[in-house]
Amino acid sequence: ERSASGESPHRAADGDRIAELLRVFLSNLALFEQGVVIMFDDAHYCDPESLRMIESCVPFFGSMRLILAASYHQNMTESARRRYPGLFGGGDIVELQADPLDEENHLRFCAGLLDTDERETGELASFVFDATGGNPLFSHEAVLYLLNRNALSAAGGTVSFDRTKAPSLYQFDSYAAAAERNAGYLSAAEKEILCVLAVLGNTFTAERIAAFLPRFAPGSAEHLESALDSARILDLISFSDGVYSWNHAGVRDSFYVAADPDMRRALHRDIARSLKDRVSDAPEVLFDAAYHFMRADADEEALSFSFAAGETALGVFALDSAEEFFAFCASGGS
Repeated sequence: ERSASGESPHRAADGDRIAELLRVFLSNLALFEQGVVIMFDDAHYCDPESLRMIESCVPFFGSMRLILAASYHQNMTESARRRYPGLFGGGDIVELQADPLDEENHLRFCAGLLDTDERETGELASFVFDATGGNPLFSHEAVLYLLNRNALSAAGGTVSFDRTKAPSLYQFDSYAAAAERNAGYLSAAEKEILCVLAVLGNTFTAERIAAFLPRFAPGSAEHLESALDSARILDLISFSDGVYSWNHAGVRDSFYVAADPDMRRALHRDIARSLKDRVSDAPEVLFDAAYHFMRADADEEALSFSFAAGETALGVFALDSAEEFFAFCASGGS
C-alpha cells in the first residue's frame, strides 16, 4: 500500500528466476538433520513483490525440516489476508497475537526481567510503557537497549534508571509520532529544508539537493548543513555511500504532509521533468518520473508516463508496481 507520500518500492526483478533460486536455497538448508528456523522479522515493512515470492515458497515448507517464523504489526493482518492468502490461509500456518500489556503488567514484566522487586521498577516500567505503547515484543527490546546505553543498571536486586540518559523514544514507538516529537528540536529553517527533502524521495543525493533546494527553500544554503546534521542526530535520516535515506516511511511522511501543498506539486513537477530525458536509462528512472508526475497533478504527462511505467513493470515481472500504475491510468489520473 502507498504511504502518505504516495511512493511504493518499485523493484525490477525476474520474479520467477529469483523465486526458483530461493527454493533451491531453502532445499539446501533443509538438509541439516536438526532442522532450521528462519526468522522473518517486521514483515509489514516488506515490499509486495518480496511477499509474493515468500508466499510462493510456503507450500514447500511442509516437505522440509524448516520452520518459518514471521512477525508483523497487527494492522497488516486484514490487508495481508486478502492479498496473500498463501501466507495467512490456514493449513500448517499458526498465528499468535501479542496483546499489549497495561502499565501494571509492565511493573511485573520489568521486575521479572531484571530479577528484582516491583517496587524497584516503577519509573522504568512507566517509561517503557510510554515508549512501546504496551507492545511486549518491543518492551523486552527497550529494556535491553537502555542497559546497553548505560541508562539502566541492575545489580543485587537494586535498579538504577537515569531517565536523562535514556535515548529518544523513536527507537520503540510510532515513527511518525517520534518524528513529530523530535522535530521540536529543529529550527524553523531546518524544518523547511526537511519538508523539501521529503518530497525529493525515499533517498536523495547531495546533487539532487543542490539542484532543487535553493528554488524551493530560498536562503536555505546556510542552514542545510545543520539541518542534515540535526536530522542524523535525531535518527530521522541516515547517510551511506553518498546517499541520504529516511530511516522509515513514517518519518518521511510526517515532513511530507507538513510541506506546503503548492510547493509539493511544483517540486514533484520539476523533478519529473528533470528525469524525462533519462527514462530509457533504467526502469527505475521511468518509475521515478511517473511517480513524480502523478504527485504533481500533471494530468497528461502523468497518464502517459504511468502507462509506460506499467508496461515496463510488467516486462520485468514487477506485477504489483504495474497494477498501481495501471490503476492510476484507469482512474483517469486521480
